[in-house]
Amino acid sequence: MHSPPTPRPLVTLPAILLLLLTISPVLFAEGGDTNGVQAIDRAAELLEEKGYSESERQTLTRELGKASAQSVPVELLVPKIQEGAAKGAGAGRILSALQQERNVLLQARRVVGEIRGGSVFLEKENYDLWQRAAHMLEADLPQSELEQLIRLSLPGPQRFRPLSSLHFSLKQWGLESESSLQVAAALVSSDIPPAEYGAVSDLFRAARRQRISPDQLIRRIEEQAGEVRSVDELSRIILY
Repeated sequence: MHSPPTPRPLVTLPAILLLLLTISPVLFAEGGDTNGVQAIDRAAELLEEKGYSESERQTLTRELGKASAQSVPVELLVPKIQEGAAKGAGAGRILSALQQERNVLLQARRVVGEIRGGSVFLEKENYDLWQRAAHMLEADLPQSELEQLIRLSLPGPQRFRPLSSLHFSLKQWGLESESSLQVAAALVSSDIPPAEYGAVSDLFRAARRQRISPDQLIRRIEEQAGEVRSVDELSRIILY
C-alpha cells in the first residue's frame, strides 16, 4: 500500500507575507494605537457626511494609515481633512495637503531627533510644538536656526512657540538671524515670562525712534535681561 501524500499547506509563507503587505495600513495604524484608529474613523465619517465617494474616502484614510505607520500622529493630519472638506475641496487636493503635512512632520522629527534631549518635542503633550517646528521649516526657516531655537527651549519646551514667533518678528523687522538669536538667548536666561517675549519687538521700534542702534539695544538686553522680571521693567532700564 502506498502511504497517503503529505497534505500541503493551503497558503505558503510568501503568500501570507504578500497578503499582509496588501492589507490597508489603517489596520496597523500606530501599532494598533486606539487614538490613531479612532481619528481615522472620525475622518472617514466626516468625509462620508460631506459626500465624498467610498473610493475617495479609502484613498484619504489610507494616507492617514501610512502616516500612522510612520509614527506620525494622525490627530495632526485630520485637521487638513476637516479644512478641505469644509471648503468642498477635491479629494486629490486634500490628499496633497495630507502628504505635504506628513512630509514636513517627518522632516521636523528628523531635525529634532538629532538634538540631544530634543525628543521631548515628540512627546504627546508637545505635539503642537512638533507641528510648529514642521511649519517653520515649511516657511523656509533655515534648519540651523530651528535647531538653535529648539536648543534654547529645551529647559522649558513651552517657550518654543513664543520664542520662535519673536524670532520671525525680529527678522521681518530687519534684524539679522544671529542678532535675533542673541536676543532669544538672553530672554531664556531671564525671569521674563515667555508670554511677554513678543513685546520685545516693540523695544526695537522704540529704540529706532530714540536713535539707539540695534547693536546697542541688543547689548543692553543681554546685560539687563537677567536683572528684571518683565519686558516693561526691561524697557525702563534700557530705553533712556
